[in-house]
Amino acid sequence: FIAYNHEHLKENYRLIGFLDDDPQNQGVNLFNYPVLGGLEKIVDYLDCVFIIGIAFPRVKETICNKLEKYKLDFINYISPYAWISKEVTIWKGVIIYPGACIDYESEIGDFVTVNKNAVVGHNCILKRYVTLAPNVSLAGHTLCEEGADLGIGSSTRQNVIIGPFTVLGGQAMLLNNTDKNELWLGVPARKKNRYEN
Repeated sequence: FIAYNHEHLKENYRLIGFLDDDPQNQGVNLFNYPVLGGLEKIVDYLDCVFIIGIAFPRVKETICNKLEKYKLDFINYISPYAWISKEVTIWKGVIIYPGACIDYESEIGDFVTVNKNAVVGHNCILKRYVTLAPNVSLAGHTLCEEGADLGIGSSTRQNVIIGPFTVLGGQAMLLNNTDKNELWLGVPARKKNRYEN
C-alpha cells in the first residue's frame, strides 16, 4: 500500500527501496522498488527516514528492537483520506489507511497500524505495535495494550481492555477485558485455546 501510494505523504519524500531479511526477496524488486538488502544494510541509509510496513505486532516489535541502537527517524504514513479529530495524539511510525476514523482525545502509540475503514472511538488508547485490521470498530475508552492484534471487522464494548499481544478474531464482539497473549473469538467473544480448531 505505501509503495503504491507514497505520494500521499504531506512531506516530499522519495521512496528508494526496501530492507527485507527474507532471502527470497534479496536482489529483486517489490512493488517496482528494489530490495536493498537485509536489516544489516541499515548502516548504509542512516541519513534516511523509515516506515515499517508490516502489520504483525510481534514482527514489528522484533524489528524495532533490532534497530533501536541506530536512533532512526521513523515517519508516519497517514492517508489524506482518513478522518482524524482534533485532540488526537499520534506518536511515531504510525500507518493510518484511507477511510479510517479516529475520534477525539484518542492516543495512537508508536508503530500502530490502523487499517482501511477502521473506527477508533473517543478516548481510546492504542499502545505500541497494535494492529487494527480493516473495519475494526472500537467503542469509546477502549484500551489496546501493546501488540494487541484485532482481526477484520472485530468490535469492542466501551471501556474494554485488550491485553498485550492478545488476538481478537475476525468479526468478534468483545464485551470483557482480556489478559496477555490470549485468543478471543465469536459473538460475543470468548477466550479460546490457541490450538483449538
